[in-house]
Amino acid sequence: MFRARRGVREGLLALDLGTHATRALALARDGDALRVVGRCVRAGAVGRDGIPMQVDVARARLGEVLDAAALDGGVLGRRVVVAIGGTHVRVARARGSLNLRTAVALRPPHLERALDAAAAIALPRDQEILHVLPTGYRVDGARTVRPPLDVRARRLVAEVAVVTASRLALDNLARILSDLGYELVDAAAEPLLTARAVLTPEDRRRGAVVVDIGAERIGAAVYRDQVLQGLVSIGAGAAHISRDLAWALRCDAAQAEELKLGLGVARTAAADPTHVTDLRLGGRRARVGQRLVAKVIEPRMRELLTLTRSALDCAGTLASSDRVVLVGGGAALRGVADLAEHVFDAPARTAPLRQAEDATSFTGLGLVTYASRARFDRDGRGRLWSGAMQRLRRVRRVLSAPVASRTHGNAEGPTAVRSVHVSPRVGVDLEVSDVRVRTRV
Repeated sequence: MFRARRGVREGLLALDLGTHATRALALARDGDALRVVGRCVRAGAVGRDGIPMQVDVARARLGEVLDAAALDGGVLGRRVVVAIGGTHVRVARARGSLNLRTAVALRPPHLERALDAAAAIALPRDQEILHVLPTGYRVDGARTVRPPLDVRARRLVAEVAVVTASRLALDNLARILSDLGYELVDAAAEPLLTARAVLTPEDRRRGAVVVDIGAERIGAAVYRDQVLQGLVSIGAGAAHISRDLAWALRCDAAQAEELKLGLGVARTAAADPTHVTDLRLGGRRARVGQRLVAKVIEPRMRELLTLTRSALDCAGTLASSDRVVLVGGGAALRGVADLAEHVFDAPARTAPLRQAEDATSFTGLGLVTYASRARFDRDGRGRLWSGAMQRLRRVRRVLSAPVASRTHGNAEGPTAVRSVHVSPRVGVDLEVSDVRVRTRV
């Protein structure tokens, strides 16, 4: 009877676990794509660094935002896809090889077997695979970025970037959503979703780094030659600027946040010396100018951007030709793009906020596109289960093959011992544009 009610439809719920706010989006199918039909935003994070440790608090907040978004959009769906971020989201390089007795024309199954071998890496017990992203292939020694279909070869090596996340975060989210009557169908890394929403095909080809300046953390993803090159996360964000203002001006946190939004400029040279405002600080009135606020903001913002660049340089993923795209709440400060150009020594720009109006954030916008292409709103359990059985048969076939004919890829860098990692959740490989995801069944 409830399904027949007017205005109620099947759909999907998307969850963006930010450090400043928790957002839920109700999505409904409109032709070949999903569109946002309802939303709910609540201030505050579910957990520290993206891991919900206080289960009762997280359960109450997630239940509130999900129920409100479903009610706002008139969506009946109980399936949830989550954007997850934090310093526990990591990326590792790996290779997997496939040796053939005779030269054959490569087909998608050959590429899948090489990618499966690359993904069979030894992971820490507290990590779980989120994505397996192909970064290139070597066909009889010749390297290519695009899939080498119909090329005759005897040896195929797949190079991948394996994105992992904390198993604790995923298990707690799945348990909390299950207690609320929802089903966690998949999770995706926040920096990848943000990059999908803001980067153009030209950015992906020539090289670009997306810097998402959140309240308590900064996520950065580097793309070049249309593939992911690196991923880093910094445990600091724009909230540190507000704390600096509160300490320097001896005001409370609310006043500091208001000053940052009203007078905030990332570069002192761009501040207007005539722009002042009156504040009541500790029972007295004071006049605060934009130049004074900028003198507090610029050193902290420069430090945050420098930490991000240093992390990318340490990972060896940043190139001199990469442009910089700034998003997030911290990117709304005037002059931040100019400061980023000095820090990264590269062209920088901020993504226009109007692109994210429907999804309330660029991460939410990328999550909508991701869920739409993966068709998570469709109940494909039968198809996914059959795919899972095929994957398990491939793994068993590899394990039962003679040792001489079986090769595993070695992680880049020093020689590492490889082992087949079989997650407790059965994984099914699903091609979604340039992203190869593991969908939980």
